[in-house]
Amino acid sequence: MQKKKKEVKITKPKFRVVWSTVERLLKRGCSGALVASKIGCSYDTLKKYYFLEGKNIIKVGDEVLAEFSTFSEYIAYFQSKGDVDVLDKYYKLALQGDRHALEFILKNRLGWSDKKQIHQNHSGEVKMNQLTLNTPPPSEDE
Repeated sequence: MQKKKKEVKITKPKFRVVWSTVERLLKRGCSGALVASKIGCSYDTLKKYYFLEGKNIIKVGDEVLAEFSTFSEYIAYFQSKGDVDVLDKYYKLALQGDRHALEFILKNRLGWSDKKQIHQNHSGEVKMNQLTLNTPPPSEDE
């Protein structure tokens, strides 16, 4: 009678997720799929490790800063943190007198706009204003 050969099961080594890298990439605006690709795994693997490693709660000491019920909420949280960091930097530039940053804030946050106006008087003379900042109408609360 022949001896049965023992089957050798080949398994992949356990994947290690460096969560600080994941969070840094999410803050930079990367999607979950792009982050997974960058760190060398599939989106499903990244999602699986999110649940296995209990990343649905962010704590500082004993204080819970955020709790997520889904992986999508985790992604949105760090993408939003990145957005806030960028806006904060731009806001500081505007307050320091950076004209482009100030104009950007006025247009995007306060509803101002560039408006080209062309005026022609009866003599045929044409005047054009390049930039007019129009403030939005006051709200009913004011």
